[in-house]
This record gives sequence, C-alpha cells and structure tokens, in this order.
Amino acid sequence: MKTPLIRFVSILLFTALLLPLVTQPVSATQPFKIWEATALVLKNSESYCLDTGQPNRMLVYQYDATTTTLKETYLVDLKTGQRTFLNSHAFSQCAPNGIVYAEPQDRNDPGVFRYSTTETGESKLAYKPTFIALDGSRYLYNFTPVSNNESQKSKILVSQDGGLNWQEIGQQFNGMVRSFVVTNSDARSAYALVQDPQTGSDSTRNIAIYLTQDAGASWSKRFEGTAPYDFSRAGIAVYLTNLSQNPQIPVNVIGLIYEGGGFGSSNVRELKVSVNGAASFTSLGFNRMSSAVTAYYSNGKLLRISKGYPYSPANTKLDYSSDGGVNWQNLSLPNELASGSDYSVYLQFYQSPVVTSNIYASRKEGIWMSPDLGQSWQKITGNPPGLGLIFSPYAPSRIYTLGEDQRFYSLDVSEYDKSLTAVAPDNDLSGENFFFPQTGHNLNGIFKQYWRDKGGLMQFGYPRTEPFYEVNPADGKIYLAQYFERNRFEYHPELSGTPYEVMFGLLGNQLTEPLRQAGHGAFNRFEDMHYPNATWFPETGHNLRNSFKGYWESHGGLFMYGYPISEEYYELNPDDGKSYVVQYFERARLEWHPELSGTPFGVLMGLLGNALLRNKEWL
Repeated sequence: MKTPLIRFVSILLFTALLLPLVTQPVSATQPFKIWEATALVLKNSESYCLDTGQPNRMLVYQYDATTTTLKETYLVDLKTGQRTFLNSHAFSQCAPNGIVYAEPQDRNDPGVFRYSTTETGESKLAYKPTFIALDGSRYLYNFTPVSNNESQKSKILVSQDGGLNWQEIGQQFNGMVRSFVVTNSDARSAYALVQDPQTGSDSTRNIAIYLTQDAGASWSKRFEGTAPYDFSRAGIAVYLTNLSQNPQIPVNVIGLIYEGGGFGSSNVRELKVSVNGAASFTSLGFNRMSSAVTAYYSNGKLLRISKGYPYSPANTKLDYSSDGGVNWQNLSLPNELASGSDYSVYLQFYQSPVVTSNIYASRKEGIWMSPDLGQSWQKITGNPPGLGLIFSPYAPSRIYTLGEDQRFYSLDVSEYDKSLTAVAPDNDLSGENFFFPQTGHNLNGIFKQYWRDKGGLMQFGYPRTEPFYEVNPADGKIYLAQYFERNRFEYHPELSGTPYEVMFGLLGNQLTEPLRQAGHGAFNRFEDMHYPNATWFPETGHNLRNSFKGYWESHGGLFMYGYPISEEYYELNPDDGKSYVVQYFERARLEWHPELSGTPFGVLMGLLGNALLRNKEWL
C-alpha cells in the first residue's frame, strides 16, 4: 500500500585479487572526542555484555576453571562500579528489552532459563531460542535444520510470548528446511530455504526460498534455483544470512551464502544479496584464502568492503551501490586510515546498531566515522584504549572498549544519531504497510496499528524516523521508539495484550522542562479557578476549559494527552512564526487557531515530535 495508510555479525567472504586502494586526505574539523574511563574493571575470566534494559550497565559472570562451572550473573553500574547480584545462572545471551537467557549446566537439556534486568522473576523455557526478535516484540524461534544425510528432519517452532508457549510451523516443508532466518525489522517475517532431495543433478540440488510475514501462518515462494551438492558433507552448501543485527534492516533485504569445494584452503564461499525479498540475488564476491568481503545495507544502498591478502589497510577496497549491487562506485578512505601493508595492522569496520548509515573504522591510531555509508570520513578520536569496539544498541549512542588494564572505556557518539531522520526507501513487501513519501519513512507492525486506530495523520502526523531503540528520559529504560511529527511511540512488550502495549511519549513534559525550571508562570501550580464548565486537575494543579476542554475530551482525553501541565498562555510557534494561545499536556500541546474557528481545525495539536527532533539537532 503506497498511501498513508545487538554485537554485529560481519559476513566475511573471499573475492578475487583487489586493486590498490584509492586514498584521500582528511583533516579533523573538530577536536577529538575523549574516551571516558568507566568504573568497571574485569576480574579474571569474566565474560560480559551490555545491558539492553537500562543504559550504563554491564552484565558480567565469571568462569571457574577449577570446577569448570559458570558463576552467577551480576549487574554492574558503569558509573559507580557497584555490582548487584542478578541471577544464579550465568547468561549465555543478552537480548533486547533487558531480557537475558542462560543455558542449563546440563548440556542435554533442550531448555533455557530466561530472566530480566528490568523485571523480577525467572522462567524456564522448553526450548532454546535460535532467533530472538530485534523489533521490540517477544517473538522467539527455535530451528533445527535437516541434517546432511537427511536422517534428522528440520523443525521450526515459534513463540509469541517470549518462550512460554510454542507452536510448530512450516510442516508443509516435510522436514527439508536447510536454512532459516528471521528478519530484523519485523519478527513475524522469516525466510526458509527448502531443499528438494529428489531433484537436481549429480552435483546440484533444487532449492526454493519461502517467506512468511505472519509468523508461519502462511508462506509464499520467492525464489527457485539450484545449490551445489557437497559430497564430502553429503548435503547442499547454501545458507541464508542477515547482513547485520541492526533492527532497521528491512524485510526485503536478505543474504545468501553458497559454499563450494572442501574444507580449508580449497573452500570457496560466495555472498549474494537480495534487496527485493529474495525474488532475485546479486553476487557481491567470492571467499578464498586470498580475499574477504563484508557487506552493509542502509536505506536502499549497499557498502561492500573487500580485503585482499595479506589483510591490511592498503589491500582494502570500498564500493558503493544504490541499485542492489548491480552497479558499483569505488570509494576512497582517508590516507591515514588506509596506510599500511602489514597484516598486523588491525583495521576493523563496524555498522552502528542504531543508525544504519553510520560506519566506523578502527585501528590502533584512532577511530574514523562515516555518516553516509562510507562515502565520506572523519577522524573522531585518537588512539583508543582497546582494539575491539562494542556499540550500545540504543540511542544516545556510545562506543565501549576494553583497555589493556581490563577497564572499560566509553566514547559519546550520540551527535551522529541525527542520521536517523534520513529518508528511507519504501520497504513494503506485503502491501499492508504504509510508506509516506512526504517524509520518506515506513510505518508497519504494531506502531502502524496504533497510529491507524488512535487517530492517524490528524493526531500524530507523518513518521519522522524508522523504529529504533532509545533511552526513555521519563523512566530511564530502553524501548523501541518511532518519532512522528506530533509525538513519539514507545513499545512496551511487558504490557503485551493490554491497551498500553504502545504508549505515547511524554513530550510535553520533556520539552517544557526548561520552562518549568525557569519558573514560567503558566506552569506553576494553580488552584481551582471555578471557570464555567471547566475541569480542575488536582494531580497537576491546572484548569482545562473552553475549546481545549472539548477537544481533549473528544479526542482521547487522559490516555492520549495526559494531564494538563500548564494554564493557557500565548506562545510563539516556531513552525510558522505566529503567536497562538496554547496549553501543554504531559504528552501534547494544544493550539487555538481563531482563523479556523468553526471548522474541525480550530484546535490543532502542536508538532512536538518535530520540536524535540530540532532540539536534538536531528532536523
């Protein structure tokens, strides 16, 4: 429908001998960013992961080599270093929304423990999640592939409630699913690669790729082809893959890896990418001992990073495609970043888990950042305390690294989050989602449902971002959010099945904080003024009357707008430069437009989403 209605997985493959890298000079236009020492110093043999429920916290556990057991999980405050016991089970995976999974000590146990950094209690799940939703929901999938000799059939299980209940899907494939992946932006959508053992030649097997967009209730065939049959493994060697763990990668983008040859130096792997929902694939390169390829996707564009042997900066080549990999444009790197032919020079690329267009390059001399998928670069800091980088999977963005002294250091890179408002392409495959060319953003899933059911364009305006994880200033927790012209949607999976599963941001509170701190009179507490036909709210000490009262009551009241937090007063509207009578509420600003009196537009909602994005310097 065209009308309005967490760590990164880099895919390393090998390609042919590469051309020398073209370089460009670079000058730092701003002072370098400074690494900040956190209060966390790792003890011996401690494993760690960032908390995805609240910022500035790390989960750690210690491995006891004397007893070969995993010790309990602790939550560490990165500012104070305080360690708080979280659970007796050592975590095995940190998932979005502060959810943590821990495997039982008994490796034969098919289940897994689930607990949270933001909620109390623990659950024992019957199956270990193979795929965990990145879209904020509680979808989980458990996948067992068909074995090479086909003695073990495939099985796909899905849970919509975080693993408490499971249902088998894909039975129509008769246990012949070779590969299965869940899409990043919508956990209801998944691809299954099915092999046909009865067809093909001596060296190939016929395959088909199917897509579900309703968690397995229905499937559509998207691709038919052949895959090489590997006699040494007695099976086909082709696999589906996601290009990264960024939750903004749309449903229509999927990777395919073909393997040929045997193990070791003779092994050849080819990476193919589809940007049209597996209807067709384009080859990005081959994997041999002499070269490697990594691919990143952002807003309809591909970045290909090719490394020749020996793997060094001088043997690194970047290409850029805006047509799904059909045509490529060679890109250059800054001289300092690209210098060095020694393989010991550790050059690593990363894609931001928050902003897909933000690419980072790291080596011991510093860190460089590209806001446009590798087309331009700037050096943002000098020698990092450590080599490997960890990115917060939420905004405001930070980078962490583990120094040689076993202390974690952090770097504030939140100023680069402004690319979240960049125009995105129409990513709809189902014909049921909304794309708005007015702002260049998509609306789907539960946010689309709430937008449509609670007032649509009149209440919320057009979307200004794609969904992304963000720290909520109201409670300090991390939620999946999407900005609109008039508000911000926040997804609360812990309230699934209630009217509060999607909540509207307290933008009125957030934007008026400076006014309230400055003692603006309209925000002082007022007594009941006994205005005719008015309502006084003791919760906030403000009166609601006249047209604002009628609009508030007829358009959703407390649920939509919250309590009034000011009296009526005149305010200059930054969108048109005129002054209007306004009144602020916890979630909104109402404006009186006398020139439209007598029409449905006499009272309009303020564009608070736009205002907040301007305050962030994202617009």
